Amino acid sequence: MVISLKGESQLKEGESMSIITKLEGLMEEAEFETINPVVSGKPILDNALQAEMRSNMIRMVIMVIIIMIVVLILVFNVRWRLMSLVSVFFSVIATLGLMSILNVPITMVSMAVFPILIGLGINYSIQFHNRYEEELSVKTAISNVGQAVAIAVVATMLGFISLYMSPVPMIQDFGSMLTIGVFLALLVAIFFLPSTLQILDANQARSEEEYKTKMGKWDVNRLIVPLTKAMVRLRWPIIIITLLLAVGGFAVDGKVGVETNIENFMPQDLPALEDIRYIRDVVGSTDQVSIHLEDEDSILSDENIEWIREITSDLEGKYPEEINSVQSVSTILDMVYEAGLAEEGDGYSEALDRLPDSQRKMLINGDY
Repeated sequence: MVISLKGESQLKEGESMSIITKLEGLMEEAEFETINPVVSGKPILDNALQAEMRSNMIRMVIMVIIIMIVVLILVFNVRWRLMSLVSVFFSVIATLGLMSILNVPITMVSMAVFPILIGLGINYSIQFHNRYEEELSVKTAISNVGQAVAIAVVATMLGFISLYMSPVPMIQDFGSMLTIGVFLALLVAIFFLPSTLQILDANQARSEEEYKTKMGKWDVNRLIVPLTKAMVRLRWPIIIITLLLAVGGFAVDGKVGVETNIENFMPQDLPALEDIRYIRDVVGSTDQVSIHLEDEDSILSDENIEWIREITSDLEGKYPEEINSVQSVSTILDMVYEAGLAEEGDGYSEALDRLPDSQRKMLINGDY
């Protein structure tokens, strides 16, 4: 048995969550002995997905930070090597604040912004930090590398701005967050990071020679230099392979599938998703297509009813395995006449009047 509750389509998150909590509480208070109630539906799935998105976003950011700390410690051979990560953290916080001010929501797409922003932002910070350690001068470091980094950031922002061409709001929000975040990451890398490094240097004065003796012995150049020599030696095979891969990718690009099922974007072990699939298996498919008909005269004319009968019968005949059932005004009228609820001489309007309002309003409204 299924009990269906229909609510307003524009309920706020807090309102729907209050109803869901009350409903689940009622199920627990009932203390059924042989009945196993399953509370499910789109509002419950939406609330569960929101909670999962928040927890996943926190886990993703923590994982990215841990990875960055490990990489910086092992590879980035400078003093105060974690300062680059600190500056990126400030830019991420600023991006979150601007999102709140601009009312940009967090969606399944925009969740990916933060790992991307951390990866891009730390790149800019590392550029300035590394050049500062080479020059030991903020002015010289920014003069040498600032223009190149700024041009790279502008090009990146223009690429993200192109996402505004998409009619999908989630894609537009994704582009907005990345554009804002990359710009803030550049500002932090130019102003905050060099200033902080200058202050730390002033409190810990040290000559360039002394600095070099204090640094770790492992140098990433030991890997890059021989790799670069190998690439130069094999430049033509590398170019040919790259072109072949590009052409091959272009050739099979049209075969890439498009996923539109929102359920496949969710964690497959989400309890709310498992519940809604269980109810779907028990009750039948929950996917439906609605056809809205409006007539300036009477929607219940003989011509209209016959047309509805014809198309529904035709669809059921052509797609017997895909369509489980069809419900329309014509099917309800047939049931009324077969059950003997309509009196002799009743037209379609009079026959529908004999049904309860709750049943009649499921398929038709207004003056018919």
